[in-house]
Amino acid sequence: MFYQVIHTHTHASCPARNPEMAEQFSTWWETFKQTDGIRLHVGAVAPVPHTFYLFVETDDYSALVRALAWLNSIGSGDIVPVVPLDLGMGMVREGVYYADK
Repeated sequence: MFYQVIHTHTHASCPARNPEMAEQFSTWWETFKQTDGIRLHVGAVAPVPHTFYLFVETDDYSALVRALAWLNSIGSGDIVPVVPLDLGMGMVREGVYYADK
């Protein structure tokens, strides 16, 4: 299953503001990328709004939540299940989204 992870933190809790936190973030990031059962497709950052976007694939939601624990300690986020657009378009053609079907 695919998930879009959106994490935000404040300017005050930004890991880039403090060398110790930057090192902790770097360690977390390298560990996250190697987490068994989680495939990271894309990791991106929007620096001004202090927001990270991760597009991941996993069949183990609990492992994903555990792997995000450090990140959530400095802010908050959402984990949104998503489907690839081609699959979503196939669902449209099948009428999945029609209430009367």
